[in-house]
Parts: sequence; C-alpha cells; structure tokens
Amino acid sequence: MLPVNHLRGLINLASSGAGVALVPAYCVQTELRNGSLKRMFPHVRIREDKFSLYCLKERQTDPSIVAFTKFARRLHLAPR
Repeated sequence: MLPVNHLRGLINLASSGAGVALVPAYCVQTELRNGSLKRMFPHVRIREDKFSLYCLKERQTDPSIVAFTKFARRLHLAPR
C-alpha cells in the first residue's frame, strides 16, 4: 500500500497500472472517456461528497467566483 494524499496523484498511479483509486467521478471524466481508467463497480453507489464554497464577502460578485459557483452547481446536478 502506498499512501497518497492528492487526488491527481491517485489518478496518475491508477492510470499507470499501480492499482486502484477511489476518487470522485468528476475528477476522472477524461480518463473514463479515453479508456485509461474504467469504473470497477458501476452498480455500487457511493454516497456523494458534499462541498461548500467559501470566499470573501466582498468577492461574492466577482465574475470568476460567480462562474466557478455555476460550474460547481452543474457538477452536482449532472446525471450519472
């Protein structure tokens, strides 16, 4: 067992054949599409992660913050 505490590190290790990784599906969409990774147990549903977005109050209307918030909401609502 190799402890890795970064999602991209886990994904890269799994993609190179070092083992398996339990990561959020949204992090491996490219790898799933190009076939470098395959979902091992498609019938198993793991509880969804819950995310909170935080920013300085004065930046709530910043276009980049607004765009990221919209992006994050689409991830949550995207069908599997």
